[in-house]
This record gives sequence, C-alpha cells and structure tokens, in this order.
Amino acid sequence: MNDSDEKFALEYYTADDAAPQGPPFKYRSHYLDDAVAEAWRLRDAGDRPLRVTRGDAVTLDEGALESTLARVSEVSTGEPEQPLREIAARVLGENVKAHGA
Repeated sequence: MNDSDEKFALEYYTADDAAPQGPPFKYRSHYLDDAVAEAWRLRDAGDRPLRVTRGDAVTLDEGALESTLARVSEVSTGEPEQPLREIAARVLGENVKAHGA
C-alpha cells in the first residue's frame, strides 16, 4: 500500500470547470475531518466537492458529503469562533452515532 492509498482524497471540480472534461482535482489528507473542512471551504468558494475516497473505497459519496457540509454550515453559524476542522470532526462524530457504527 503506498502513501496515497492511506490518505483520504477529496475529489472536486473548480468553479472554472463548468463542463469538466478531465478527472477531478484531489486534495489529500491523512484526516477525514481535514478533508471535510477543505470541502466546505471549496464549496464556499464556489467549487464543487464530489466525494471523499480512501484508496479505492468511497468514504463519503456526493450525497453524504453534501449533507455533512450542510450540517457543518449549521454548526459553524452558531459557533463562528470554533475552528472549522473541529466542527467537521464533531459533525462526523454525529454521523457515526446516528448510523450506529
């Protein structure tokens, strides 16, 4: 297993790629909360986050990522002073509890 297989990869298109022809861009991180926080920042800037993968497995598909980002937005509105990555970690923890994993 190489280093990129161990990392989470956030796949996204930039706002400039209105009709994407090529593969999506990738942001890689060892931490899922970091990838989710970056997805939120990208979406806030007008880009389109697609999914988070790890190796060949999809960790958050587009629907799950979108609902996670919506919840991050809700929490960050109520707690604007809290770092975005901490909010992402809390929301991911809520998701785990809600799905009984």
